[in-house]
Amino acid sequence: MCIRDRAERDTFPRVEMIVENDFPNTRIPEDHVVIKLAQKAAANLGRDMACKTSGGAADANVFFSNGIAAGVLGTGMMDVHTLKESIALKDMVHCAELILEILQIQATEKVPL
Repeated sequence: MCIRDRAERDTFPRVEMIVENDFPNTRIPEDHVVIKLAQKAAANLGRDMACKTSGGAADANVFFSNGIAAGVLGTGMMDVHTLKESIALKDMVHCAELILEILQIQATEKVPL
């Protein structure tokens, strides 16, 4: 489409936006203490745990960028941020058990974070 004059061009909608980075990227190396702690907890429970890269934002991004060791544990949710979002009760229980085991290891071994 060719716009012939300014008057015609000015009749089209315009969008102006400012993009700000609210959540800094977080790249936690697999040998980082928070990863090792979570992996040890999973192993204690007889479970495997894999590190995965994901998009989105979490409070952990902000914590980690300010020197507070924090990661995000996936809970097994399906159809996240949709009207069909759900989680199986067993997955929620497994996540709670993992968090409890992480806390128990941290409390008894005093892992420096």
